[in-house]
Amino acid sequence: MGMSLKRFGFLGIFLVLNSIVYSQTTIVLQPNFDGGKDAVIDSRVPDSNYGTNSDFMGMAWTNGGDFVIQRSLIDFDLSGIPSGAQIVSAKLSLYGYNSPNNDGHSNLSGSNEAILQRITSGWEEDEVTWNLQPTTSNTNEVTLQATAFLEQNYVNINVLYLIEDMIDEPENSFGLLLKLKTEEQYRSMVFASSDNTNDSLHPKLEVTFIEDELSPIECVVFQPDSANGNDGFVSSDQPDTSFPFQSDFIATTWSYSNNLVATRGLLKFDELESIPEKAFVVSANLSLFGYNSPNFVGHSDLSGSNSAMLSMVNSYWVEDSVTWNNQPSTIDSNAIYLGYIVEPNQNFENLDVTALIEAMLSDSASNNGFMLRLITEQIFRSTLFASSNHNDANLRPKLEVCYRSIILVINDTINDSTDVFLPDTSAVDYIIYPNPAMDFINVLLSVDSDVMASYRIYDDRGRLIVENVNYELTKGQNTIPVEIIDFSKGTYVIKLTYKDEMRKAKFVKE
Repeated sequence: MGMSLKRFGFLGIFLVLNSIVYSQTTIVLQPNFDGGKDAVIDSRVPDSNYGTNSDFMGMAWTNGGDFVIQRSLIDFDLSGIPSGAQIVSAKLSLYGYNSPNNDGHSNLSGSNEAILQRITSGWEEDEVTWNLQPTTSNTNEVTLQATAFLEQNYVNINVLYLIEDMIDEPENSFGLLLKLKTEEQYRSMVFASSDNTNDSLHPKLEVTFIEDELSPIECVVFQPDSANGNDGFVSSDQPDTSFPFQSDFIATTWSYSNNLVATRGLLKFDELESIPEKAFVVSANLSLFGYNSPNFVGHSDLSGSNSAMLSMVNSYWVEDSVTWNNQPSTIDSNAIYLGYIVEPNQNFENLDVTALIEAMLSDSASNNGFMLRLITEQIFRSTLFASSNHNDANLRPKLEVCYRSIILVINDTINDSTDVFLPDTSAVDYIIYPNPAMDFINVLLSVDSDVMASYRIYDDRGRLIVENVNYELTKGQNTIPVEIIDFSKGTYVIKLTYKDEMRKAKFVKE
């Protein structure tokens, strides 16, 4: 950076500014019997401990004629995440199985939808009971949709906000509690615990973090209309016909003229291309809205479960040419399951499709959308939602994606000298003086337009000491005075953020 120099009578430094490359780290936690910490608590025996139970579950049932509620607790060791790290993803996987004690998932009396909450008080695996159960917080709680089949897995549950809360508040964070949203009898979610004899079924937490700065969370909502939407369905009874302008997004198996006909829906959000390259997806939630269609029956379970699945499409298609015979292929590994639908026009709002959207954004060729189809394609079953062609804008499929981007970090290389120089004000980019300092420092910065900025000061252990998140910079040269008279002696880092860039430098308090 070219500079004209001017001599000043105080100790100063040059800051040579360089961009840096970020790196990310992923840790996978899947402890076994020895290292795991989980337990079941039981309302029927409120003073009994079940710290070695092979099941991790939320349940409401009867036992010997008595009503019983069971909940489960789990805690993961997060000490491998360094102080000051930025969490970019946190995914919890729970694995269903046919338990010898509790069978599998059940929704005999209604939805077995469950929730995960952050535990806010301490507990011990070999001591916790129903009467001693810890407190929890419903802030950022995560909903697990009702199950679609007996041994359903819940893979890559997005628990990013919960893990962020745990990192930010370690003194008030002691793991997660699983319980049914409606604790009424004959409902359950049953997973394997870390004490299960099958190691592959143990609960797994995968956390990815970086030690660079991230921009604030930005959220975008896509709810395209008929002009911008890209959806349709394919039908086995007209295998070479496309259906691009229908108002229904459906998966059905029905009978027409005594023939079995299967129908599958396709949905793609082309607007995903507007999300910046290499952005980290914080959350992605899809909402589908049921309605009374004039063309087809709505949700129907005449012959049995109409549970459906949303899979990621992995080949190209367009709505005005896709047919049953050329329908695209799918990847089912991260499929989203829509549990048994009993309400006539039931909605599915805020389905967690984070893992699928991450995959679609991995490269431009991966955004091929979703396919909706019944899990069991047997006659007289259907799942029906409004499409982007529906005349009611509120019923069209809606996708909300929240993301963060890497902030360009301008780092400092300090060039100490007994001669003290300061760039001419017309060429100043970013500099701190005096340095070392006793009572105050000044930050000199030039910007090319009026802009709001924030600055934060951290000590050498990464603890936040001072924060100002609403500082106004004006076009041209700015001087930001910062009082440090109450600081302890030592080295500090100041980080100044504006326009999706962050500049940081060290200074010394004498």
